[in-house]
Amino acid sequence: MKIIQILPKQPFFSGGGVSGYALTLAEQLRKEHTILTTFLSYSELDCHNNIPEEIAEDDFCCFQVNRQDPEHFYSLLLALLEEGAKAIILHYIPGYYYLLKPLQEIKKQYKSKLLIMFHEGISPKGIKGNIKDAVRSILTSKDDKMRGAAREFAKIADTVLTSNAAYQSVLKRWVDAPICISISSNIGEPQYIPPLEERNRRMIVFGAAPTRKRVYQKSLDQLLTSCHNLGVEEIYDIGSGEINLPEFKEIKLHKIGEQPSEIISELMLNSWAGFIDYYPPYLSKSSIWAAYCSHGLIPVCSNGSYSGSDGLEVNKNYCVPNDRMKNLNFIELQSIAQAAYKWYNNHSLEKNTSIIASLLID
Repeated sequence: MKIIQILPKQPFFSGGGVSGYALTLAEQLRKEHTILTTFLSYSELDCHNNIPEEIAEDDFCCFQVNRQDPEHFYSLLLALLEEGAKAIILHYIPGYYYLLKPLQEIKKQYKSKLLIMFHEGISPKGIKGNIKDAVRSILTSKDDKMRGAAREFAKIADTVLTSNAAYQSVLKRWVDAPICISISSNIGEPQYIPPLEERNRRMIVFGAAPTRKRVYQKSLDQLLTSCHNLGVEEIYDIGSGEINLPEFKEIKLHKIGEQPSEIISELMLNSWAGFIDYYPPYLSKSSIWAAYCSHGLIPVCSNGSYSGSDGLEVNKNYCVPNDRMKNLNFIELQSIAQAAYKWYNNHSLEKNTSIIASLLID
């Protein structure tokens, strides 16, 4: 079976975010369900193939579409359907309104299934956090075009999916039975998870440059408090992009840049904890968080003002840098790491991909 995945950025060379999620999904769909993906990237560049050497062209092909030319997108999508693609997955983020009309026309002409995964931009009214504005609140936004586009996209889909309960509550106002599946790890799911006693007292800070920059600029005190409370001796900063890192007196900071998934996975398996600056109701939509949990780290969130969303509870599945963390003993910390790992396994890559495959094939 052949499908099309539409996403905002070409997936190759991207280990995180929406593009990393799409590529990981495509690899698993091919491996376990014999479903082959062609990518359509609605970026600034004109249409062309862009295939890295390590990925066979017969398995994955990526076309980039000029965002200024809706007809270009429509004609390319039409051609791929004529060549035998049976279903479409749209990875939705706000701002790409021109995709709506072509998809509406496609739905009139073809019986191909359309699945839309809402990644960002549909936050419930009243929920605010320290993550980028596009994620915070579409229902309270003054941008009627943004609200209306998200609603119209949802209405043309055969199936609507999202990655957390907060977004799901919004989608329920527009469509029946939206499906919630938390994001899976993009850097693998190790079979053996070493206990904390076999690991180094190391804190991981992982992600794209803006994500890590937020940690050092907005949550530096919380990061240092966490290291102190957990007895961490060193921090490993992992990710691309140039950011100014602070200098610490008591803790060694290692900046190792962008690394292959295998190296990142090995480092996480031998580390004590992973830190993220994120708003708790959205943790289940973070591939960084998924990686921490899938590798048995003690997950540490910069704040814990909200607990219980998507089954994640503070001091049960993750820690926050406060007095309670300071008093957690080794057994309690191991229990938190194990609970986070167990939570993750309830929606592993295999399970999530099986759900999506069944929706594509049914």
